[in-house]
Amino acid sequence: MPNRASISPENSLAKRGKGGMATEGTGQNAARDLAGLKVSPSVRIWDALSGLAVRRLEGHVGRVHTCAWSPNGASLLSASSDGSLRIWDAASGQCLRTLPAQSASAKACIWSPSRCLLLSISTNRTVRLWKSASGQCLRTLEAHSDRVWACDWSPHGDEILSASMAGTLRVWDTASGQCLRTLGSHSTCIRACSWSPDGRLVLSASDDRTLRTWDAASGEVLRTFEGHSASVWACAWSPDGRSLLSASLDRTLRLWDVASGRCLRTLQGHSGAVLGCVWSPDGRWLLSASNDRTLYLWDATSGKRLHTLAGHSDSVRACAWSPNSASLLSASDDRTLRLWDRASGQCLQTLDGHTASVIACAWSPDGCSLLSASNDGTLRLWDAASRQCSRILAELPGGETASLTPDRIHTASPGAWEHLAWRYQTPTGPRLLPAEFFYDLPAA
Repeated sequence: MPNRASISPENSLAKRGKGGMATEGTGQNAARDLAGLKVSPSVRIWDALSGLAVRRLEGHVGRVHTCAWSPNGASLLSASSDGSLRIWDAASGQCLRTLPAQSASAKACIWSPSRCLLLSISTNRTVRLWKSASGQCLRTLEAHSDRVWACDWSPHGDEILSASMAGTLRVWDTASGQCLRTLGSHSTCIRACSWSPDGRLVLSASDDRTLRTWDAASGEVLRTFEGHSASVWACAWSPDGRSLLSASLDRTLRLWDVASGRCLRTLQGHSGAVLGCVWSPDGRWLLSASNDRTLYLWDATSGKRLHTLAGHSDSVRACAWSPNSASLLSASDDRTLRLWDRASGQCLQTLDGHTASVIACAWSPDGCSLLSASNDGTLRLWDAASRQCSRILAELPGGETASLTPDRIHTASPGAWEHLAWRYQTPTGPRLLPAEFFYDLPAA
């Protein structure tokens, strides 16, 4: 007699579609029927004893890559190159549910001044407000007509600033989520935005090769800073609010005087576009990140380069300082973050876990936690002391969200369960089973 099909549990939970998020789970052996795969967009069910095909399941419009039985043998799950998952009734062959496998990528992340809240932006033109302790998504801010590229908190955390590819800035009320005002005069995409330390001014950097300062209350443009020969991708205020730092695709950084608009110094040395720049909290050092795979540490007063931080294997997208100015954090297209010692320029730790480019990073105000955003569609919280991932915040199709810890699901919106599945390891590779096969889903 032929061996019956079985699925060995790997005890993990996964996001249906791209990427996986591990947590604890259980499973059972499958029924006697076997699910077979074809290159055509269909699934066949075969009788294991006779070897005869008993049913063909059709509906996918792309190649079916894998399929799996439910533990009770009543249903099947299939995954296709058409970007969807389908749940089938094994007895009738009817498709019970189609699950989209795509989600918006998280493009930026930032802590609130109080550390209680987080901000993230996505490719779906929205800004999300999260509760840092629980990972709960509190609010989605929607009003931009194009992709949101950057965001920032006001110094007191009562307002939020966002910038879009349409060349506009929006100021939001944190408590209500209402858009208070729209600022717009850049001719093209705004790549970066920042609130001044005293909260009175707003700074923006654009593909039009300029930076602009705005009156935060009235929305009036106060000054335009010109000098870069290519798109300006990053900008930062000095801690005293009297100077600005900008980074450009022209491979340079520039220091500016806020009052006069005069360029004080041009910093050169990177062999590729400069994608990120930050001022140390104590005002003594500057840090830049480039697609030449390095970071440069500069003396803010003299403009002298102090260290070249090399180790990433791909473009460095973003960088951040610890609150005490002693350590540095970098995010790269090589899917990792790195912690660096400022004094020696040595790499202290590489943080692995993301499955796609890491395009933003931040340090919590108290220095205890790190935050990263990736093209894998997740935000990750890291413990700065242990340097371990403490929580994953995921954006799912349909605006649903989930927060997962390394050992269990912490919280999820009601509809999020439609996009979560248990991951199983079989002799031919991993397969997924919907969460509803193990327990009843919460009411939507």
